[in-house]
Amino acid sequence: MDPDIAYIPGRPRKKPLLLNRFLPPLPEGIVSTWLRSNLPQGSWVIDPFGVSPQLAMEAAQSGYRILVIAKNPIIQFLLKLYADPPNTAELQTALATLATTRIGTNRLEPYINNQYLTECNQCGQEIIAEAFVWERESSSPYARIYRCPNCKDTGEHYVNVDDSTRASQYLTSGIYRVRAIERIISSTDQDRPHVEEAINSYLPRALHNLVTLINKLEGFTETNSTDPQIQSSLQLHLAGLMLHAFDKANTLWTYPTARERPRKLTIPPRFLENNIWSALEEAVNLIGSTEKAIPLTHYPDIPPESGGVTIFSGTLKELGEMFDTSEESRIKFEGVVTNFPRPNQAFWTLSTLWAGWLWGKEHIQQYKHVFRRRRYDWSWHSNALNQVLKNLSDMLPNNKHFLGLICEVEPGFLTSALVASVYAGFNIQSLSLRADQEIAQLIMNLEDQINQPNDESAYPQLVSQIIEDTSLRYIYARGEPVEYIQLCAAGLFPLIKSHSGIFDAELSTAEKYSLFHEKLENVFSVSKAYKRYGSSEKSLSVGQWWVTNDDPDIIQQTPLADRVEEFIVQYLQENTFSTLPTLDKVVCDSFRGLFTPDYNFIRECLESYCDPDSIKSGYAKIRTQDLPEVRQMGIMSMRSSLKMIGISLGFSSENEQPIIWREINGELAYVFYILTNAAFGRIIFTNPFPAKHSFIVIPGSRSHLTTYKLKHNSRLRIEIETGWRFLKFRHIRRLVDAKVINRDNLIEQLEIDPLSEDDPQLRLL
Repeated sequence: MDPDIAYIPGRPRKKPLLLNRFLPPLPEGIVSTWLRSNLPQGSWVIDPFGVSPQLAMEAAQSGYRILVIAKNPIIQFLLKLYADPPNTAELQTALATLATTRIGTNRLEPYINNQYLTECNQCGQEIIAEAFVWERESSSPYARIYRCPNCKDTGEHYVNVDDSTRASQYLTSGIYRVRAIERIISSTDQDRPHVEEAINSYLPRALHNLVTLINKLEGFTETNSTDPQIQSSLQLHLAGLMLHAFDKANTLWTYPTARERPRKLTIPPRFLENNIWSALEEAVNLIGSTEKAIPLTHYPDIPPESGGVTIFSGTLKELGEMFDTSEESRIKFEGVVTNFPRPNQAFWTLSTLWAGWLWGKEHIQQYKHVFRRRRYDWSWHSNALNQVLKNLSDMLPNNKHFLGLICEVEPGFLTSALVASVYAGFNIQSLSLRADQEIAQLIMNLEDQINQPNDESAYPQLVSQIIEDTSLRYIYARGEPVEYIQLCAAGLFPLIKSHSGIFDAELSTAEKYSLFHEKLENVFSVSKAYKRYGSSEKSLSVGQWWVTNDDPDIIQQTPLADRVEEFIVQYLQENTFSTLPTLDKVVCDSFRGLFTPDYNFIRECLESYCDPDSIKSGYAKIRTQDLPEVRQMGIMSMRSSLKMIGISLGFSSENEQPIIWREINGELAYVFYILTNAAFGRIIFTNPFPAKHSFIVIPGSRSHLTTYKLKHNSRLRIEIETGWRFLKFRHIRRLVDAKVINRDNLIEQLEIDPLSEDDPQLRLL
């Protein structure tokens, strides 16, 4: 792969987006950085997959014109909403207008909230629950979650009789369910059973309240139009609030969960039923923004040269046909920037439901087919991606810039995107991967022809050999165990880049994907060249991968994490102040492609070496004690102290690095390696002395960084657990000053200051 192209780091988003759990988790800054580095402002770029509204917004805000292929009506709506984002006051006004509408003799807000009434477990007052907790197949919830405004009691409590009664009074076949279905599809449509099945992802109480909201939204119609492109501001704002409520109201909220990104309409064993009015209130802060409006048009109208978004609601093939019939309407694209979509039956199905609820069944006729499909495997996905990319290649001249982003990357997704791209005629110049953020970046352009092998008959065996050889070389170069996604990328990328013609040209893209995937799994399942830590028979993705070869050159390789740490320390020492984004970019520029360090590791290094207050201020400054001259004095002090302690205990002390304590008879007692950093990997694996006699002596500020390395490097952790121990600088000084150590209490005194209170096996003595 091209070593000259670095991973483009981004920044965590300041706040989540609407429908955030269904959209690609794309950090800020990646798109704008790439565009500014490759294209002049005002250039036309195209997003052929249109699954990421934030990508289009960032391109337009950076001064580019981007055409987005967006068939999904909900994606179209999000693009419009974020192109001219309402501020918080406007959304509050819209919600207040909705709240004061009447349903019978009641205002809408208390009408909905009263359906979530419960009783405080502590003070007995009637309050409004935030959510109820259900078990799948149950007829009533088993718990409620609330914050009592009276006595401040909070948390989860079992339901009472009244809670169960309220939840069970809504019929599963009630008029609101019928209305919810009729809003989407007619009674005679053959797809109605599929819609009814999709509706089952909502509880009866939720459907009752959602249909109530939908009915009220219709009452605000001023244009008598179901077209979301020409809604009034009030309708647009209310639709945004309701869209969040539609999502919060379904049963796909697993309880409890740390990360919720559903991909199938499968009700989890335990789930939340959220308060729908609370969801509307929550959406105000979620959507509200002070960002400037971005020009947004629908093709063939185009935005100004200063930047903007153009939506094309058809397919890429249809756009190409329009270009062919009207040369004047053709846009000359200078680049491509896109998020590769991943299959998501849940979002695609729910998007169609929500669009029908908001704008009526007439608006979703061309999208109904998503209700029928339940399974989307990677073979199918490869074929679908390939068809789009083939149509795209017809619109681009050779060598145009192409940034392809793969969020939530996994082996099947990466293989699918690579195969689809290569067999659509694109040349993949570079592949960068950041494992902890699960993001891969592809830099591509068009090539004249697919490379052909010299001897196709030899390739079934040669393919396996290429995968094994390149993946092993990658592990050797890193000097540390790797995740399975990294192993697959290292084995697959050079193969597919250089030998894309290895399989019969008559095979479909789906069949080619299956062959590549089969080769990968066969190599990593059968080959004896790999060692696995924390492996699982059920999944190759579990655990870390290392080599079985004990060649000294491999063993002595400095782990990548240690090399990155040493680079960061030198950079911080040479640059008085640094921000995390700046440091991240500098590191990614120096460690490229599949050697891109994890974002969390870079952050750990920054926190280990920099003053906490300076980090909070945004401009990290290296601690005074971590300046080179101060640390050198610290090493000299540690050497002197260790020699002093050793002599006082009757040991002879020799050498400088490591310091060696010996018994009077010359027998080895203890060995001390004194370091100012946590780059001890090479020492651990090349140490000629027994592990149970060996110590690593480091500053106390390296504790968290050391723990991080041991947690993320299984090989290193296992070697440490053979007997290695750690000492902090401060503890050595303490022992010298206290003068309480003797032969009898030596080990006891050394074990006072642990590396981690949470893990007694990893002692910093």
